[in-house]
Amino acid sequence: MGSGTVRGSARKFFWTTTKTMCYKYEQHLKNPQMAIFVVDSEGCNEVGQDPAIIVRLSTLSMLLSSYLIFNVSTKVKQTDLEQLEIFLNSAQQTGEALGLDPIQHVDVVVRDWFGSIYCGEKGGKQHLQNVLQKVQRSQVIFSPFMDHILARARCFLMPFPGKSIAVSSRGHVKDMDTDFRDCLMDYFGCVLKSLPSCARKDSKGSVMSGSKFFGQLKLFIKTIEQYTLKISTPLEMASLLWNTNSQNLIIQDFDNILKQQEQDSDGLFKCVKTWPSQMRKLLEVKEKELIEKFGNSVRGSVEERERAMDKLQSRLHREKEIFCGKHKKNFRNGVIKCGVMAGSAAIGAVGAVVGGVVVGPALAAGAAAVGAVEAAGVALGLGVGAGVGAGVGAGVGAGVGSALSSSQAAGDATPSRSAKDKEDKKALLKEQDRE
Repeated sequence: MGSGTVRGSARKFFWTTTKTMCYKYEQHLKNPQMAIFVVDSEGCNEVGQDPAIIVRLSTLSMLLSSYLIFNVSTKVKQTDLEQLEIFLNSAQQTGEALGLDPIQHVDVVVRDWFGSIYCGEKGGKQHLQNVLQKVQRSQVIFSPFMDHILARARCFLMPFPGKSIAVSSRGHVKDMDTDFRDCLMDYFGCVLKSLPSCARKDSKGSVMSGSKFFGQLKLFIKTIEQYTLKISTPLEMASLLWNTNSQNLIIQDFDNILKQQEQDSDGLFKCVKTWPSQMRKLLEVKEKELIEKFGNSVRGSVEERERAMDKLQSRLHREKEIFCGKHKKNFRNGVIKCGVMAGSAAIGAVGAVVGGVVVGPALAAGAAAVGAVEAAGVALGLGVGAGVGAGVGAGVGAGVGSALSSSQAAGDATPSRSAKDKEDKKALLKEQDRE
């Protein structure tokens, strides 16, 4: 993927191809094709442009691009390199936030070149070396990532395309001057040779699939929609992307925990192994661990970090309450069914075994946490059910189930967010700041 910057454009949007170009590269692979999109950021670094718009467009450009074409007019100037560093800084921060390998290839294309040296790659290499030597003598210091990219960057010098194409509204090849057309074809050839090594990759070096890449694009759009008024610098953009991505990962971890608990409680006897109060305490511990994990990595100002942690905590709290309510209902129904089974006259003996061997230990384990009175009530319900008959046993079982539901109401009522939670959150953020 490539991105270009064009000076003199007053628009604030992207231009991109409407159709996907597929390029075949390594024939030994199962799917040896790469989807290529050509993107033009249309002057997002224009002087006087709204800084917030520059940040959003440059970040989106870096998200979409693994192959950056940075074009400048007449020659590479120090101001051009400073603009390039802004783009690369955005690329590095965006890559870190989304787990992407930043820009994998950079071409610096100088258009309307009128110098005396050769055009094309040979002349561009010499021109870029001369510019970098002047920068070094001026003692200007670039970021290590900028130095790393410039050491691998290619530079191409393109002559003036000719008057005919300069005034044309369409830009047909036939309107180009011969020397410009020849240089352009040479440059296209060099780009095609570089494409196989420039597929969009993640931070681990693996080529990203279309679906995974689309997921990252959706994350960017979601962040823009939620925080559009708070984004004015590349650092703020990168911090919000990082926090949003981290929140999604934490929520996914919590969902996996809930799914595992649901599997462990699936079934008549499994659902009564864990009392509702025990389940709530278990999930509260997991919730706290995940909130602390997020708090140790959240970025931005203190206000932004507190807001992000509050948002995540509200989400996990809501998911926990929904699950605990569902588990409480299943637990009550499970106890009732056990009472019915134990009270069946046809299988009275078997019911006694079920109550004493299977159900008994399961409920007894939970009784330690809830109280001896409730444990005795369960034992009574199962014992009477086994010995008296189906009708009485079912009634006792239902009564026990309802009683358990009522006795758990106080412990399982939705707790309010205490002041202690907020104090713990602030303490965590302060500790992170000190580190």
